[in-house]
Amino acid sequence: MILKKYILLFLLVFLSCNNEVKQSQIVEYKVSEIEIELQKDGNEIDQIKKIKKFIDQIGFENTALKYSSSSSAEQKGDLGWVNASSLSKDIYK
Repeated sequence: MILKKYILLFLLVFLSCNNEVKQSQIVEYKVSEIEIELQKDGNEIDQIKKIKKFIDQIGFENTALKYSSSSSAEQKGDLGWVNASSLSKDIYK
């Protein structure tokens, strides 16, 4: 069985916090994602580690372009600017 998981661990670590924009109490983040299909076979952690290794080796954008199953892969994982109030509070943990 394949589980689709949005690898927000990188996406939201890569929220580009240095790109935070503050204007009149509005906070936005430039958000990117890598979506991978995880096999529910006990190797999910290994799959995530492999993606992290690729990020370290070839960069987030190239990893998204090559390995992401999301439609955002064509844009190197770029989801654009997102209002901070739209993001889950779990992202900030």
